[in-house]
Amino acid sequence: MEQTQPKLTPQTQGLIASIACFLTLTLIYFFCIGKSYILYTPQIEAVSNGKTTEHVTTTTKSVSNKPQKPITNAAHQSKTPGKYPMASDRLLTDSDLVSLSKSELRIMRNEIFARHGYIFKTKDMKSYFSQQSWYRGTMHDVNHLLTNIENKNITLIQKYEKLCNL
Repeated sequence: MEQTQPKLTPQTQGLIASIACFLTLTLIYFFCIGKSYILYTPQIEAVSNGKTTEHVTTTTKSVSNKPQKPITNAAHQSKTPGKYPMASDRLLTDSDLVSLSKSELRIMRNEIFARHGYIFKTKDMKSYFSQQSWYRGTMHDVNHLLTNIENKNITLIQKYEKLCNL
Protein backbone atom coordinates (compact mmCIF):
# COMPACT_ATOMS: atom_id res chain seq x y z
CA MET A 1 0.00 0.00 0.00
CA GLU A 2 1.47 3.35 -1.07
CA GLN A 3 1.59 6.03 1.59
CA THR A 4 0.63 9.55 0.61
CA GLN A 5 1.52 12.67 2.50
CA PRO A 6 -1.39 14.87 3.53
CA LYS A 7 -1.84 18.26 1.90
CA LEU A 8 -0.49 21.19 3.87
CA THR A 9 -3.17 22.91 5.88
CA PRO A 10 -3.21 26.71 6.17
CA GLN A 11 -1.97 26.30 9.76
CA THR A 12 0.99 24.21 8.60
CA GLN A 13 1.77 26.68 5.85
CA GLY A 14 1.67 29.48 8.45
CA LEU A 15 4.03 27.52 10.69
CA ILE A 16 6.45 27.02 7.81
CA ALA A 17 6.31 30.75 7.02
CA SER A 18 6.97 31.56 10.71
CA ILE A 19 9.97 29.25 10.80
CA ALA A 20 11.33 30.80 7.60
CA CYS A 21 10.91 34.26 9.12
CA PHE A 22 12.68 33.14 12.32
CA LEU A 23 15.57 31.71 10.31
CA THR A 24 15.86 34.94 8.31
CA LEU A 25 15.95 37.04 11.49
CA THR A 26 18.52 34.67 13.00
CA LEU A 27 20.67 35.07 9.91
CA ILE A 28 20.46 38.86 10.10
CA TYR A 29 21.33 38.75 13.80
CA PHE A 30 24.47 36.73 13.17
CA PHE A 31 25.52 39.10 10.41
CA CYS A 32 25.24 42.00 12.84
CA ILE A 33 27.38 40.44 15.55
CA GLY A 34 29.94 38.94 13.19
CA LYS A 35 29.74 35.23 13.93
CA SER A 36 29.81 32.18 11.74
CA TYR A 37 26.44 30.78 10.93
CA ILE A 38 24.81 27.95 9.07
CA LEU A 39 22.12 29.00 6.66
CA TYR A 40 19.28 26.55 6.20
CA THR A 41 17.13 27.40 3.23
CA PRO A 42 14.02 25.26 2.99
CA GLN A 43 12.56 25.06 -0.47
CA ILE A 44 9.15 23.43 -0.57
CA GLU A 45 7.84 22.38 -3.94
CA ALA A 46 4.17 22.56 -4.81
CA VAL A 47 1.80 19.87 -3.66
CA SER A 48 0.83 17.58 -6.51
CA ASN A 49 -1.07 14.32 -6.32
CA GLY A 50 -1.25 14.74 -2.56
CA LYS A 51 2.55 14.59 -2.17
CA THR A 52 4.81 17.39 -0.95
CA THR A 53 8.54 17.37 -1.41
CA GLU A 54 10.97 19.49 0.54
CA HIS A 55 14.64 20.22 -0.06
CA VAL A 56 16.93 21.89 2.46
CA THR A 57 20.05 23.67 1.31
CA THR A 58 22.79 24.15 3.91
CA THR A 59 25.50 26.75 3.53
CA THR A 60 28.14 27.65 6.12
CA LYS A 61 29.50 31.18 6.02
CA SER A 62 31.85 33.17 8.17
CA VAL A 63 31.27 36.83 8.86
CA SER A 64 33.72 39.28 10.42
CA ASN A 65 33.38 42.68 12.03
CA LYS A 66 36.01 44.12 9.70
CA PRO A 67 34.93 47.26 7.85
CA GLN A 68 33.36 46.41 4.56
CA LYS A 69 33.54 48.23 1.29
CA PRO A 70 30.62 50.55 0.61
CA ILE A 71 27.80 49.12 -1.45
CA THR A 72 28.51 49.96 -5.04
CA ASN A 73 26.90 49.21 -8.34
CA ALA A 74 28.99 49.85 -11.43
CA ALA A 75 25.86 50.64 -13.42
CA HIS A 76 24.74 53.09 -10.71
CA GLN A 77 26.69 56.31 -11.25
CA SER A 78 24.91 58.66 -8.88
CA LYS A 79 25.46 62.37 -8.49
CA THR A 80 24.11 62.04 -4.97
CA PRO A 81 26.96 62.65 -2.50
CA GLY A 82 28.02 60.32 0.27
CA LYS A 83 29.15 56.79 0.89
CA TYR A 84 25.63 55.36 0.40
CA PRO A 85 23.92 57.45 -2.33
CA MET A 86 21.55 54.63 -3.20
CA ALA A 87 19.73 55.23 0.10
CA SER A 88 18.30 58.39 -1.45
CA ASP A 89 18.19 57.26 -5.07
CA ARG A 90 16.30 53.96 -4.96
CA LEU A 91 14.47 51.62 -2.62
CA LEU A 92 16.92 49.49 -0.68
CA THR A 93 16.57 45.74 -0.44
CA ASP A 94 17.47 43.29 2.31
CA SER A 95 20.54 42.26 0.33
CA ASP A 96 21.77 45.87 0.42
CA LEU A 97 21.69 45.89 4.22
CA VAL A 98 22.22 42.38 5.55
CA SER A 99 26.03 42.50 5.47
CA LEU A 100 26.38 45.96 7.02
CA SER A 101 27.43 46.52 10.62
CA LYS A 102 25.32 48.52 13.05
CA SER A 103 27.62 51.55 12.66
CA GLU A 104 27.47 51.33 8.86
CA LEU A 105 23.67 51.16 9.01
CA ARG A 106 23.63 54.22 11.27
CA ILE A 107 25.85 56.19 8.88
CA MET A 108 23.69 55.14 5.92
CA ARG A 109 20.49 56.27 7.67
CA ASN A 110 21.93 59.57 8.89
CA GLU A 111 23.48 60.30 5.52
CA ILE A 112 19.96 60.65 4.14
CA PHE A 113 19.30 63.47 6.63
CA ALA A 114 22.75 64.98 6.04
CA ARG A 115 22.09 65.33 2.30
CA HIS A 116 19.19 67.63 3.20
CA GLY A 117 21.38 69.76 5.49
CA TYR A 118 20.34 68.37 8.86
CA ILE A 119 22.35 69.76 11.79
CA PHE A 120 23.25 66.76 13.94
CA LYS A 121 22.90 66.79 17.71
CA THR A 122 25.10 63.85 18.66
CA LYS A 123 28.83 64.33 18.92
CA ASP A 124 29.74 61.31 16.78
CA MET A 125 27.43 62.26 13.90
CA LYS A 126 28.58 65.90 14.02
CA SER A 127 32.17 64.70 13.87
CA TYR A 128 31.58 62.19 11.06
CA PHE A 129 29.63 64.50 8.77
CA SER A 130 31.82 67.54 9.41
CA GLN A 131 34.58 65.52 7.72
CA GLN A 132 32.49 65.04 4.56
CA SER A 133 33.31 67.65 1.92
CA TRP A 134 29.75 67.71 0.60
CA TYR A 135 28.01 68.19 3.96
CA ARG A 136 26.57 71.58 4.96
CA GLY A 137 24.41 71.55 8.08
CA THR A 138 21.78 74.28 7.74
CA MET A 139 18.51 72.96 9.24
CA HIS A 140 17.30 71.43 12.52
CA ASP A 141 14.32 69.71 10.87
CA VAL A 142 14.49 68.19 7.39
CA ASN A 143 11.65 65.67 7.68
CA HIS A 144 9.49 67.69 5.30
CA LEU A 145 12.23 67.42 2.66
CA LEU A 146 12.51 63.62 2.70
CA THR A 147 11.21 61.77 -0.34
CA ASN A 148 8.96 58.70 -0.14
CA ILE A 149 11.95 56.54 -1.13
CA GLU A 150 14.06 58.03 1.66
CA ASN A 151 11.32 57.54 4.27
CA LYS A 152 10.88 53.89 3.28
CA ASN A 153 14.63 53.33 3.33
CA ILE A 154 14.97 54.94 6.77
CA THR A 155 12.32 52.56 8.09
CA LEU A 156 14.06 49.53 6.58
CA ILE A 157 17.49 50.60 7.87
CA GLN A 158 16.04 51.12 11.37
CA LYS A 159 14.65 47.58 11.26
CA TYR A 160 18.14 46.23 10.62
CA GLU A 161 19.65 48.48 13.30
CA LYS A 162 17.19 47.05 15.84
CA LEU A 163 18.11 43.50 14.83
CA CYS A 164 21.74 44.34 15.58
CA ASN A 165 20.69 45.19 19.16
CA LEU A 166 19.31 41.70 19.85
